[in-house]
Amino acid sequence: MNRYFLLIATLQLWSTISPVNPATTWGPLAVIFAVTAVKELFDDMGRRRRDEIANTRQHTVIRSGQMVGVESQAIQCGDIVRLVENEEVPCDLVLLATSEANGVCYIQTTNLDGESNLKSRVALSETQQMNDPAKLAEFIGFVHAPPPDNQLYVFDAQLRLDPTSNVVSSLSADQLLLQATHVRNTEFAYGLAVYTGTPYTDVRCCGVAAAR
Repeated sequence: MNRYFLLIATLQLWSTISPVNPATTWGPLAVIFAVTAVKELFDDMGRRRRDEIANTRQHTVIRSGQMVGVESQAIQCGDIVRLVENEEVPCDLVLLATSEANGVCYIQTTNLDGESNLKSRVALSETQQMNDPAKLAEFIGFVHAPPPDNQLYVFDAQLRLDPTSNVVSSLSADQLLLQATHVRNTEFAYGLAVYTGTPYTDVRCCGVAAAR
């Protein structure tokens, strides 16, 4: 609609074909553009503030066998992140272990799909017992994941616990904790960062040191 009025206003500048004063069209059009620009400015400023809050939120990661607090923007592919109940997931994680013996973790995906019902995620049986920093400090693994996409319920990846072996375990959406979801009804969970905003597709974790 704005393009239409812009075309009409431009034609009105040609006095040969238009007897109408162009100010009658350019005035309202300028007001509309100004109001739209101001609205977009406030929306951009709001998004920037929300991004700053999300990027500076403190999370716990395991590095060199120790649990340390870092800002979410400092999390790297290969970091092992510790989440507690009601905490927001800072980046896409492969679930390794939880406080539950069967490796189950419950998440709420309202921020992604608007659904308030809880969804269950479960760690692979090979990693379910890695539920404390001491065990995770000895973790050696290699994840090969596809590039990031917009599929919320599809995740086709592989986990290799021994980099020297050809034995791999298949990963699916059941092991993926998506960014902006919330951990519910689970005391704590550990996840390996696979997508942090930079399109690295190979994630290796040797102990808790990440190599891109």
